[in-house]
Parts: sequence; structure tokens; C-alpha cells
Amino acid sequence: MPDSQWLNHRARKKNYLWLIIIIAAIGIGAGIFIRNNSEIFVAPDAQKKEPVSSEPPKVAPTPAPRSAIPVIAPERVPQTPRPPAKASPEKSEAGSRQVAAAPNAAGAVSLNGITCKLMDKTRPSMRLSLSLVFPKNHELEQEILMKRDDLKIMVQKTLASKSVDEIKRDSLKKDIKSALNPLLENGAITDIEFKEFRIDKVE
Repeated sequence: MPDSQWLNHRARKKNYLWLIIIIAAIGIGAGIFIRNNSEIFVAPDAQKKEPVSSEPPKVAPTPAPRSAIPVIAPERVPQTPRPPAKASPEKSEAGSRQVAAAPNAAGAVSLNGITCKLMDKTRPSMRLSLSLVFPKNHELEQEILMKRDDLKIMVQKTLASKSVDEIKRDSLKKDIKSALNPLLENGAITDIEFKEFRIDKVE
């Protein structure tokens, strides 16, 4: 074998040896790294597994049964119905009056400050204020209000035709109604209520 070939063969063997050494060193280093960092290469589920205990599972003690206590419902006391309260006679009478007065509701218009001289020789003066009472009627009420002055004049004429001895409340009511009703077209006056009734006699 020539010297040049032998040298080449020797160099190759030397290179192979160094390659084997390097590979071995890398394998040893990788094995040491994997051993020291094994948790990196273990699956997460495997890491979370708890060690299985060899002890048997603990069973919670069952509570002792309680003796049943009977519950007694309270007895219901029967309530006697109360008799309805009796309305007092005064209240019942007042209620009946209100009911009776409702359909007969009345209206009224006042004629105030009527003065006139009576027929006597001394010519005494009479002053009169009154209310004309009539069944509730809007048309009649409006008519009386419109004819108030004429009605006052008619009352004055009725008074002027009488003397002091002829002035009586009951008879004067009738005379005033008889004098005023012919002037009304939408109804009639049913009553006269005096609010002022005064005669000034001259001495």
C-alpha cells in the first residue's frame, strides 16, 4: 500500500472516531437534560393525577331516626253571628225624610225690601221680604228671576189694598200666590216664606 493511501485511511479512521465521540457526548447530554427536566415531557393530565389512596372510602354515619311527634291542630271555636245593628229611630226617620224629599225637591227665589203704605188713615208703612217656593223647575226659576221686578210691584199692590187689621200671615200668603201665579207661564208658586214681616205704625 502506498504511503498516501495509508495516510488517507488513517485520517478517515480518526474522523470516524471523533464523530462517534461527538454523537455519544450529545446522547449523554440529552439523556441528562431529559432526566433533570422530565416534567416538561410528561402530559398535563398525567401531572394532575392524584395518587390513589389505598384506604377504603369513609362513609358518613347515618343519623338516628327521630321519634315522630304528633301535631295536634287547635280546635276551632264556632263564632256566633252577630245580629245586625239596629238603626236608631232618629237616623231612620232622617233617612226616610231625605228619600221622601228627594223627588219633591223645591226651588226658591227671594224678593227682598218690599215696602208700601197700607189703607189705614194714618198710612202705616209695611216692610216685607219673602221667598217664592216652587217645584224644582229651571224654566220657572228663570222666568221668576226675569220677572222679579214685576212680581215685587204686584206684591206692593196686594199690600196697599189692605189695612193693618187685614194683614194676617196665612191669608196674606194665599193672596200673594193668587196675585203672582197668573203672571207665570212655566209653573206656579206653591208656598210663600216670610223672612221679614214688619209694620211701622204712625202714632
